[in-house]
Amino acid sequence: MGGEAPEPRRLTRALSIGGGDGGWVPEEMLHLVMGFVEDPRGREAASLVCRRWHRIDALSRKHVTVPFCYAVSPARLLARFPRLESLAVKGKPRAAMYGLIPDDWGAYARPWVTELAAPLECLKALQLRRMVVTDDDLAELVRARGHMLQELKLDKCTGFSTDGLRLVARSCRSLRTLFLEECHIIDNGSEWIRDLASSCPALATLNFHMTELEVMPAELELLAKNCKSLISLKISDCDLSDLIGFFHSATSLEEFAGGTFNEQGELAKYGNVKFPSRVCSLGLTFMGTNEMAIIFPFSAILKKLDLQYTFLTTEDHCQLIAKCPNLLVLAVRNVIGDKGLGVVADTCKKLQRLRIERGDDEGGLQEEQGGVSQVGLTAIARGEDNRIATGQWRPSSAEGLHQASEIRSVLETRGALRCWSWLHWTVQWEHPIHASWKRWGNR
Repeated sequence: MGGEAPEPRRLTRALSIGGGDGGWVPEEMLHLVMGFVEDPRGREAASLVCRRWHRIDALSRKHVTVPFCYAVSPARLLARFPRLESLAVKGKPRAAMYGLIPDDWGAYARPWVTELAAPLECLKALQLRRMVVTDDDLAELVRARGHMLQELKLDKCTGFSTDGLRLVARSCRSLRTLFLEECHIIDNGSEWIRDLASSCPALATLNFHMTELEVMPAELELLAKNCKSLISLKISDCDLSDLIGFFHSATSLEEFAGGTFNEQGELAKYGNVKFPSRVCSLGLTFMGTNEMAIIFPFSAILKKLDLQYTFLTTEDHCQLIAKCPNLLVLAVRNVIGDKGLGVVADTCKKLQRLRIERGDDEGGLQEEQGGVSQVGLTAIARGEDNRIATGQWRPSSAEGLHQASEIRSVLETRGALRCWSWLHWTVQWEHPIHASWKRWGNR
């Protein structure tokens, strides 16, 4: 009774974090908990707690992004994360998109493929961005991982041909995603699409948008018939009137981009084009005022709309966007004008991402319609229900710098914006949004 009160029990460092010999947290439980931590920054913080957590993070990490291919060696990455299921490697800097880096600069995929494809026994997904990939690299990849590869993304890569794509199609029977957007590919024929149709029945996403690859409508129709789970297709230039059979067969399609209107004003030619009933994401090329009516029947269900490569005026943008109240993502050019952005603010209350590009070869259309200024962007920010998650605006003149602070102030004050990019606006003065647009600029 008269003795001293016992001291309160305090958790030791070993007990609190499960480290040391006295750790009470089972290793199996730590593995499970780590599996729920997907944010790379959270993973990095957890790996610094103690050696035990560092080892468990290394064994349980499923995805890693290497932001620069020369920042770490493939051997070091393998030693740190031996059980990766997904790997993304970025090569040349963004300046390569504007011809500011020589072709022989580097960023070769060979060491990454030869040193990691076979040892990473759990690898199911590989993404290479702005790297030099050869047909031999693709052959090495499919020899080692072709039996279980589900996702292959070659984003803005160079150096390979359709022969390599044929090998991928024939060997990767579990392939679900093939991404080739803006790649420079040597075209040796379109048989690779036929091989995809016959060998990859689980294919869900195929993207070779903004490439120079020739596409045969009959092979796309075969792809739709054999790949019943195809939900996203983005292709190179192909007249929309030739895709009627494909649209009829692609009953599961939800996203489509790349179809072109090669004959402006020939509405009768495109009158029979009927998109699948599930399509909610659309990006058509060279669409003019007369062809815009094709979208009207299902515009109310569209969630994503890309109008960057169209010939629409400001009034056309207003008319079309007014019929799309459920848009989540919208990509346009400056020609939309402040008037068009006002319609966006009034109509698209669910909008999450807005991208406004500067087109350098619009033939004066942008100037005639007024372009985009802080007036239109502020109207979006002041909408009561608008909560833009990601915005990107590339001003057409130095005046945009003076406008930027005013717009950002409104956006941050209303809490309507989490991320807005003002970068790369000077480059956009000299370069069009894509090289292929220049070929059609005078049409």
